[in-house]
Amino acid sequence: MRFLSVLPVAALFVVWAGTKTGFCVTLCPSHCSATRVIYVNNNVVTTEEGPRAKAVAEITLALQKAKPNGKKTKIKIGLKPPYSEVALEDVDHPVVVPPTPSTVAPETRAAIELLLNFPNHRPTIFVYLVKIGAKFPDTTQPITGVTVNGTFVKFPKPFKLSYTINVNDKKFDLPRDSKQLAVYVQTHQHVLTVTVQILHQLGAEFNVDGGGKISSFVIFGKTQKFSNPVGNSVFVQGKMYYLPKDIKVLLKTLRNNPAEFFKVKFLLIAYGVRITKSSGGSVMRAVYGGDSYDISVKKPVRITLGEKSYDIPADLEAIFRSPEGLQVGVVLQALQRANVPLNIDKNTGSVTGIVVSGVFVPFPVTVDLRLKLYGKQYVIPRDLGKIVALLEKKNMPSLVLSILYTRYGVVPVLNADNVVVALSFGKMRFPVKARPLTVLMIAGVKLLLPRDADKIYDLLSTKKVSPMQLLQALQLVGYTFVPGPDGKLSIIQKGAEQIQLNFSLDMYVKYNDKIYLMPNDLPLLVDVITKLSGPHLTSVMDSLNQYGVVIAIKGAKVVVLFNGIKYETELKSSQGANMGLVVHMGNKTFSIPKNLKAIVSYVNGKGATAIQLLVQLFKAHGVKVNRSSKGLIISIVMDGKTYEVSGQGGNEPDGQVRVTIRGRKFWIPKEMNRLKDLFTNFHYAELLVALIRMGARMLWDDASYFYAFRYKGRMYHFTTKFPVAVKVDRTGVKYRVPLDLETLAKTLSKGRWVWHDVIRTLTAAGLTVTEVNDEIKSFSFQGKTYKVR
Repeated sequence: MRFLSVLPVAALFVVWAGTKTGFCVTLCPSHCSATRVIYVNNNVVTTEEGPRAKAVAEITLALQKAKPNGKKTKIKIGLKPPYSEVALEDVDHPVVVPPTPSTVAPETRAAIELLLNFPNHRPTIFVYLVKIGAKFPDTTQPITGVTVNGTFVKFPKPFKLSYTINVNDKKFDLPRDSKQLAVYVQTHQHVLTVTVQILHQLGAEFNVDGGGKISSFVIFGKTQKFSNPVGNSVFVQGKMYYLPKDIKVLLKTLRNNPAEFFKVKFLLIAYGVRITKSSGGSVMRAVYGGDSYDISVKKPVRITLGEKSYDIPADLEAIFRSPEGLQVGVVLQALQRANVPLNIDKNTGSVTGIVVSGVFVPFPVTVDLRLKLYGKQYVIPRDLGKIVALLEKKNMPSLVLSILYTRYGVVPVLNADNVVVALSFGKMRFPVKARPLTVLMIAGVKLLLPRDADKIYDLLSTKKVSPMQLLQALQLVGYTFVPGPDGKLSIIQKGAEQIQLNFSLDMYVKYNDKIYLMPNDLPLLVDVITKLSGPHLTSVMDSLNQYGVVIAIKGAKVVVLFNGIKYETELKSSQGANMGLVVHMGNKTFSIPKNLKAIVSYVNGKGATAIQLLVQLFKAHGVKVNRSSKGLIISIVMDGKTYEVSGQGGNEPDGQVRVTIRGRKFWIPKEMNRLKDLFTNFHYAELLVALIRMGARMLWDDASYFYAFRYKGRMYHFTTKFPVAVKVDRTGVKYRVPLDLETLAKTLSKGRWVWHDVIRTLTAAGLTVTEVNDEIKSFSFQGKTYKVR
């Protein structure tokens, strides 16, 4: 607001106003262009000139319209924050842009989808798209698409840019009413300071003429000239400064007064003052006419976004001009974690500014935190308690919670295991039910997520698992994938738990020269599947399957599960219609009922989430599922026939081998994931030794990970790939079996060894040792011999 005053109703009365053209007949209405007023205030005759004359005139008009309440009345005059009347999109049903040619970069398309889905964050996203080369048509008309590198990207539905600002009860719809606003400001220059701030927050840029006056502004691609270049005057600490003439004098005054600087910062930028950082980094520097002026707060704050650090308030503007600024919620989270107070309008959710070292810093962009969820509109932080209660009833949907974090700045509160125990915003905090740690078995390593999240990167960096193996494993334990502002996967989420990965992955399927980004384009790719057959259908499904997408086809019906969302479609090809029930899961293909026992064994080894995924697939195809009291699948009813999972008469289950480990018997591979939980200090080398003792032949990949074994002419795949390695001295060097066995033989050929200990170590890793006089002469593995002496 321009003014917020509480005044005695009769205290102010304008008795005379003068202009450059003569006297006024009426008493200073809001459209008056008076340059001088004489008024009576508490029985004292006072004269004001320039902008202060305007202020007095407007206060008088406001008092005339106000309804007195006792001896005092409250009045509001000046500008109100901009408000977008465009309807919000429901975050549970996002708008998806159709796949684009390779001329459109994935990060550009991701930004376009943000533009369509979050109209209350649109100015920031619009400016970013223009900065990276996107070209919009006339923004005063409904926008149907945007041109990127010569390619027109059509929107699924048009939208209209519309931001309403209110000046002295006079409304302007921007960018449509840019001309009317320019005319109004031209004749009411005392509102220029606040008008410039609002336009700046909407992403506008200003141009100055040769004399340094503001000649025009550009908003949403529309240039609007002033009929005459605009100068202005501002009061700072009781003194008037005329712009642009007094800019350098004003900057000298503001050097030691950051509170006053931020009141006129946007106006100074409009007049060509460039705001940058000092060579030291944390101090703001105003540059004008070849001179520079440092303006600093007592204790600037440092925040981290991704891998970059920023100084606040010096870098606040720069953040929202960069890709990091597209994730508005991440910025708000970082500010809250740095204990920076946010000023937010309770009823509209508009973020008006922050407070740093007691100094109010206006927000450089227009952002409001209105949210539409399941058909109802909420305002954050005011309605956060209602939102939390609703989400708990919905079993804490991952995708909605990820939007609350990345777009709205809601902060998850964590316990020592990094499990979310509450959601907060500012001083508001609402507890949520803590979920148990998620067990992820991968590459022979047991991870408890989110506590062991850092170990994920270690597995990838050491190439113990590939990115695709990781994606499949995470999907089967219930994690969803959240793409960043560049369209790349950098976050995984399960319910309220969000894990920020310290790496990013491109996830896309390329078909017919178009790039389908995952997971956002999956609904569009499902539509493509309906038109495919033969090799094309197989190729697309294989690409999806490697990302952890679970697919089931029965007849012509296709059911796809990914990121917690189910998609259904119908194949149009006759070849698809002839298929039985085929399930693609975890890079494996199962035909039902033939492979029923194998797929149930597979999901049992992965845990409850994988079991639930399979149950969803079965039910979507009309297959009835019978489960035990522990939730395990015991039988299904398909096409009127019942198929049992368990074997009959004590026969061994299909696809399993009975193996004895530490005196107990287990079905392998079905029960191999239980071994680490059952036995203290268990290593998969024990399983290896037990299988070799039975006569099994082991199979391993190029990285020396054991993935399967052959027994009695049949191959069995482990539910988890695992390595086996040995250490023979204090250096801690590990020798992988069998990849490093030649190196191990050379090592043992040198030096002196405690052979008894070495023999015990090698035998425990499944190696057969040949010794003479208590010394190892050779050892072998799976028929290959390595000589030592």
